[in-house]
Amino acid sequence: AQRLVRKLCRECMVEGEPLPVFQKIGVEIADKYLPDTLPAWKTADGCPSCQGTGYKGRVGIYEIIPVTNEMQERIIQGCQASEMLELAGKQGARTMREDGILKAFQGITSIDEVLRVTTE
Repeated sequence: AQRLVRKLCRECMVEGEPLPVFQKIGVEIADKYLPDTLPAWKTADGCPSCQGTGYKGRVGIYEIIPVTNEMQERIIQGCQASEMLELAGKQGARTMREDGILKAFQGITSIDEVLRVTTE
């Protein structure tokens, strides 16, 4: 699965931390996929370059679930989607929301934008 999120405008983005719950989730995800990376949370401000939106351009967030032998067996057995997602997580797959939160952690987009385009 994939979605496009708006990228923060490089000319007017400002420092801004999300709610503590998202900070915690972001740090946990970053520790898993980008160890030793410092958070660079940013938020949209608005300027003439981005017509006051705070965003300019787009970037993809992705969810890829490899079909391993174990996953293939679960598909054939007709297991519940939640069970397959749990297995995918154990096998290292990253959800679309996790990918988006990781990009927000890096200052590419905002946590608000990730939450706008993902559902959980």
